[in-house]
Amino acid sequence: MQNLPSSIDLLLDPVSLSVIGIYILLYVWEIFLPRKKNMPKIKYATLRGILAFAVFFYLSSYLPVYQLIDPEA
Repeated sequence: MQNLPSSIDLLLDPVSLSVIGIYILLYVWEIFLPRKKNMPKIKYATLRGILAFAVFFYLSSYLPVYQLIDPEA
């Protein structure tokens, strides 16, 4: 368990920065060029999307490492 990278190490990794950059780029693209203007407004959609991205990002970053360290899990 001591070999796991810290949260800041994950965020500053070049691959992570490019994934986060692509997410931000697509979000900005959707703001300026929405696919349909008559889409219904969803309450807290941006907050929910960012939160879901963060949870998925950390789960997908830590779970494979955990399986390599502790294969009995």
